[in-house]
Amino acid sequence: MDRTPPSASPSSPCFGSVVVLRGELDLLTAPAADRLLEDAAATHPGCDLLVDLRQVTFADCAGLSPLLRAARRARERGGTVTAMVTAPRLLRLLTLTRITEAVAVLPALDLPADPPRTPTRPTPAGGGAATVAGGRGGGPG
Repeated sequence: MDRTPPSASPSSPCFGSVVVLRGELDLLTAPAADRLLEDAAATHPGCDLLVDLRQVTFADCAGLSPLLRAARRARERGGTVTAMVTAPRLLRLLTLTRITEAVAVLPALDLPADPPRTPTRPTPAGGGAATVAGGRGGGPG
């Protein structure tokens, strides 16, 4: 009988942190999103970061720049950034701006989405630009 230990498959990503961004991602909200992505990555260095964009109601290029900075920081620490996107417009923007070359995109995972909100600025539970959930998906940390 073969006693080869199990291993992780590339099709089963393991995330150290999950950051849920809600509302609008634009020039005004980008700094807050950037800080939250930095904090999440620093909490689990070397782990992959999942950014849930399913509740983003608007995004422009300036608002998406934190994703690129997060991807650069993650690579420097030995991790990656994956964005979960279900809105066709947002997926198109990520593709046209070539952000998909630096950030992997998943259409959805089996993570429950909070009830949709339509705030004018990103507003997570407790009020900032995102909600950070550590250790989701069985990541180390």
